[in-house]
Amino acid sequence: MGGENLVKEDLHYLSLLASDHAIINEYGPTETTVGVTYYRFHSKNAPPLIPIGKPHSYADVFILDGRRQLSPIGVPGELYIGGPAVTRGYLNKPGASKTAFLAANTGSFYEGPLYKTGDIVKRLANDDCIWLGRTDRQVKLNGYRIELSEIEALLQAYDKIIACAVDRVEDKGAFLIAYYTSNSPVTTAELKHYLQFHLPQYAIPQRLLKVPSIVLTPNGKVDFEALSKVQEEVKDDIDETSLSPYVALLRKLWCTVLSKDTINIHTSFFENGGDSLLLLQLFSMLKKEPSLSTLTFSIPLLFTYPSVVSMADYIASKIHDTDNHC
Repeated sequence: MGGENLVKEDLHYLSLLASDHAIINEYGPTETTVGVTYYRFHSKNAPPLIPIGKPHSYADVFILDGRRQLSPIGVPGELYIGGPAVTRGYLNKPGASKTAFLAANTGSFYEGPLYKTGDIVKRLANDDCIWLGRTDRQVKLNGYRIELSEIEALLQAYDKIIACAVDRVEDKGAFLIAYYTSNSPVTTAELKHYLQFHLPQYAIPQRLLKVPSIVLTPNGKVDFEALSKVQEEVKDDIDETSLSPYVALLRKLWCTVLSKDTINIHTSFFENGGDSLLLLQLFSMLKKEPSLSTLTFSIPLLFTYPSVVSMADYIASKIHDTDNHC
């Protein structure tokens, strides 16, 4: 079969049709005539992210960074393909051909011509390659380049997630948002904890929204405009009357710094959407807060007590100790 990237939804149907048969996931763009890489497996022992595998003997593949240097193992980059199967270009389209097909001896690592796929891939330690998405889904946030498709692939691999889509939005500052569907109970904290093992902090979506379905446009693309109107964010219900004075104070400060109406008081500042610059703002506000003037704050202290609840407990204990010594 020919089609898009193989995901676990497809694998489910394949396993029903041929549970005892080997499955071969083959990758190859039209510009390389035939398949380039392949990965053979059985549905019963399929990994969460299905690799596109290793290259055929007639193909050469390279994963390059933005400077067209080889990317280290595990670091995403753009896939370039060489070998006799690479076509000479697009018919009667010299401009497009020049952009997509690089002349021979472009890099020190390869003498022949290369096809620039536009696909983001990373190589595993065993030399298998995993397809992560397209270069046109790369965004910049707080100075970092982030592959939205890589985040989607990781969320898609989580056993409680059926489908997902990630976007960069502007709303009182830029941040990442992940929409997902699930038939199982799942919390924002659970998903962020999972992502922390695979992504740097700056690439973890600040907001995670559970939606009834991932809405598509008539041409099959994710309709992010429609998804943005969904207001079913996974968040904790908080009875504000039950909050201790210090929790209420810290929650108010956090909401101000993060430009949010509500936060999760049990998870860290960064899990709620903060970054290093916003942490400095919070630090400054804590130092200026009149009711906390008897306390000394530091940046390391904010990492030691990362949530509103843990910091509130620390403040309460310190003020209690101070009162007892007076």
